[in-house]
Amino acid sequence: LGSTKAWPDGLKAAEIIGLNTLSTFTMWMKPDDKELWDFADQARQQGFKMLDVDSTWHQMLSRHKGEKEFFCQFADGTTGKSFCPSYRGPFYAEELKRIADECARLKPDYLSTDVELWSWEGPKDAQKCTRCQEDKQKSGIETWEEWKLAKGYEMWKDLHDAVQAAVKQAGGKPVEMGCYDWRPAKNYQFFWPFDRLYKDRLLHNSQVSTYTSLLPYHIELVGNEAREDRSH
Repeated sequence: LGSTKAWPDGLKAAEIIGLNTLSTFTMWMKPDDKELWDFADQARQQGFKMLDVDSTWHQMLSRHKGEKEFFCQFADGTTGKSFCPSYRGPFYAEELKRIADECARLKPDYLSTDVELWSWEGPKDAQKCTRCQEDKQKSGIETWEEWKLAKGYEMWKDLHDAVQAAVKQAGGKPVEMGCYDWRPAKNYQFFWPFDRLYKDRLLHNSQVSTYTSLLPYHIELVGNEAREDRSH
């Protein structure tokens, strides 16, 4: 949003090129930057919708480098190097409060997250993690595959509920939420169950991921992927 504000007559420029929504990263908006927050209000008054982009849970890992309690815990006393899917400690609660507070301040129409806590293979360390083993046993879920999807559902529901409650308390409207590369009929990274979350109205859109040079073939590809998602 700061870049839009810095551009000469930035809101008019956005309108001319056909944008009806402005994107921003509230995590980069200093709470005491009155001019920038006023600019967000001005944009909304002129009819623009507001999109907040956030790398939820990444921020937790970045802010608390050196901490190991949110990594998978192994029986020999060592830890993994990626987020533990069953960790729900104070850093987790702090992270949910961070994004909820930021959304309460901005009151965005949309929240788009980018959650890349693991590679495409998902949380590989979970089966070796003593905390995850205990959590799975308590859950009664038979397979690791279903357990991971249950933990993904739980994490996103925690995020959804925290954001919606904070925005409602601040006088805002419900926020439409989605995540980068989460698509129907697919479980992203074997962890995030799109269809379950969408059915329960905890997830509200799909987001096709393509990196292209926008030649005719690529534009057709984008259209076909979006059409495939809509058909589901």
